[in-house]
Amino acid sequence: MKPFEFIKNLFWRKIPSKQYQAIKRVSSITDVPEDPGATIFIVGSEITDKWVVFKCPDNCGRRVEVNLMKSRYPNWRLKIKNKKVSLWPSVIVDGCGSHFWMQNSEIELAKDDL
Repeated sequence: MKPFEFIKNLFWRKIPSKQYQAIKRVSSITDVPEDPGATIFIVGSEITDKWVVFKCPDNCGRRVEVNLMKSRYPNWRLKIKNKKVSLWPSVIVDGCGSHFWMQNSEIELAKDDL
């Protein structure tokens, strides 16, 4: 095991991510349903992605809106590869306090959330 993997395993735990089964692109955040269900919504134009919206993975049921616009703070980076979504840095959900990484459309929860 590489040193980074050992340290990462101390603080993070991967959970099965059956809840995110699709990615859908929309032009406006108003096009995203209040309950996104099993879909990760990418909001923006063909040129610029503005938001990623999905259901919180921590069973609180909240709709999570992650900002991708560099003109607003805080902002995240998005990578889509093989129809899978990754976000950097980690996400903390206001209200329920869930803290996680999304990598390849799978969730790794911070161990303080276990």
